[in-house]
Amino acid sequence: MATRGHPRRGAGGAQLKRPGIFPITAALPECPCVTIVDAGAMDLGQTGALPWQPLVDAGLAQVIGFEPVAAECQRLNRMNLAHHRFLPFAIGDGATHRLYMTQFPACTSIFEPNWPFLELFQELAPLFDPRDTFDLTTQRLDDITELREAGCDYLKLDIQCAETAALQGGRAVLARTMMIQTEITLTPMYQGAPSPGELDHALRCLGFCLGVTLGTAAVRSSPCGPRASRPST
Repeated sequence: MATRGHPRRGAGGAQLKRPGIFPITAALPECPCVTIVDAGAMDLGQTGALPWQPLVDAGLAQVIGFEPVAAECQRLNRMNLAHHRFLPFAIGDGATHRLYMTQFPACTSIFEPNWPFLELFQELAPLFDPRDTFDLTTQRLDDITELREAGCDYLKLDIQCAETAALQGGRAVLARTMMIQTEITLTPMYQGAPSPGELDHALRCLGFCLGVTLGTAAVRSSPCGPRASRPST
């Protein structure tokens, strides 16, 4: 999670303790409706448990979601979630890229899976086995009419290593954004993907710094070495 500015610190640089949490509606006489942008909105079973859900439930937020996998985007719209709308856009740098559809849809990316690395792990490589590949034109955040009209108060990025390009293509839209929730891939699961350092640099160029981590994932390495054959793409 990245926020503008720097974490508050007390004397000697010690991190200040958080005061008791209370509803923001108790502090403000009238709360504005905020716009949450969800890039990579595929439903992985977390709907209803997302960090912004209390705001949506209270009618204090609208969500604009982007999901380039057409079937997934259609399914999200069929759910008829209140204060949500989903568009079939792939967020990136505005160029056309090869999209690598994988067996586990959440691993789909414009970057090709890094098989020599993935095959070092028991349970990881099968998730990336190819289902299909095709050319896909990405959209810059700054070029999307809906965002120019509604703005973006909170941005969530989970687009399989395209996060850096998305930030670089959203300087105008993100000028008034207060918080960014982004996935950071610490291992080279995709060929040619930007490094964590490049993503951090892109965030800092926009005035954001790392605030808190929401979770991590780990996988077990394979004692048997790589698989005998590598999937063709």
